[in-house]
Amino acid sequence: MRTGLVIAVGVSVATITAILLLTMDSSTWSGLDDISLFFFLLVLGLVVGKWLATCVRAKLLIRAMGSEMGFGRITKAVLAGGFAGAITPYHSAGIPVEIYFFSLYGLNGGEATAVVMTGASLSILLFTVMLPITLVVSASKIQVSFGVRTLLVTAGIIALFFFLAVVYSMKEPEKLASTMRERAPSFLKKRPGFNRFIDRFFKGVGDFSDGLRTILGAPRKLLASIVLLTFVFWAAGVLVTPFILWGIGRPDLFWTGLLAQLVVTCILPFVPIPGESGMAEAAFAGVFALLVQRNLVGFVTLAWRFFQFYLVILVLGIVFIIALRDVEHPDRAAPGHAQQPL
Repeated sequence: MRTGLVIAVGVSVATITAILLLTMDSSTWSGLDDISLFFFLLVLGLVVGKWLATCVRAKLLIRAMGSEMGFGRITKAVLAGGFAGAITPYHSAGIPVEIYFFSLYGLNGGEATAVVMTGASLSILLFTVMLPITLVVSASKIQVSFGVRTLLVTAGIIALFFFLAVVYSMKEPEKLASTMRERAPSFLKKRPGFNRFIDRFFKGVGDFSDGLRTILGAPRKLLASIVLLTFVFWAAGVLVTPFILWGIGRPDLFWTGLLAQLVVTCILPFVPIPGESGMAEAAFAGVFALLVQRNLVGFVTLAWRFFQFYLVILVLGIVFIIALRDVEHPDRAAPGHAQQPL
C-alpha cells in the first residue's frame, strides 16, 4: 500500500504538472477573474457529504441485519477501506480492508461481507442503470469516441455480471461451491489445501447469504433509505465538476459538465494503476478540453483532482492511520470497549 501511495501521488502530480505547462498561459489568470469561493466550498461540502452518505448507509445496513455499531467505528472502517481502494489498482484493496475492519469491530465475517458487498452491489447496480443513459445523452451533447463507447458498454456488462453473481451466491451458495470445484484448474485441485479453502470460503459465502437475506427482509423504509443514500453517494461525486465549472464563471456548462464527469467516472474503474493516476488526469483533461477554453483545462483538471483524489488521500489516510491503532491494540477495538470519537 505504501508503494501504491507513492506511485499514485507521484504519477498524478507529474501528469497534472505536464497538463498545466501545456495549457496555461498569460491569459489563464484573467480567465479566472469570476472565480467564486462559495461554489468551491460547496464542492468541499459535496465531498464530505459523499463520505457521510456511505458511512450512514453502512450504519443502516448493519441495523437491517439486527446489529448495532458505534458510528465512530463505522466511519473508521468505511473510510479506511476508501483510502485503501484509492491507492491500489482497480480499487482492489478497498472491499477486503473494509470487511477486515468491520470484523475487527465486532461483526462476524459473513455479516461484515454482507454489509460491504450489499453496499457495493447497490452502487454497481446504479452504475449499470446510469450507463445506457450516459450513452444515449452523450450522443447529442458531447463527442464520445467509438472506443470510449465500447469501454462503457463493457463496463456495464461486467457490472451486471458482478451483480448477478452476488444474487446467485445469495440464492444457492452450495451450487456455486460445486461449480467452483468442478471448473477449477487441475493444478489447483491437486493442492492439498484446495478443498479446505473452498469449504472455508463458502462457509463465509453462506454467512454472507444469510446476512443479505436478513438485510432484504428489513422494513421497506429502511431499505429505501439505503438505496437513497447510494444515489446521494453517486450524485455527490458526479456533481463535483459541474460546480467547479460554475465556480469559475461557466454555469452554462453545468449539464454538459455533469455528463462529461459521468463518462470519466465510468472509464476510471478499469485503469490498472493505483489511484488511476496519469490516466485519470489525461482522460479528464481530454474530455474537458471540448468544453472550456484551452487555457483553463489545466486549472479545472487540478481542481477536480484535488477534491476527488488528493483530499481523499489526506483525510481518509488520517482515518486509516487511526484505524490501524486499533489493530495494534485489539482490546480497544473489542465491541464492548468504549472508544474515543474521531
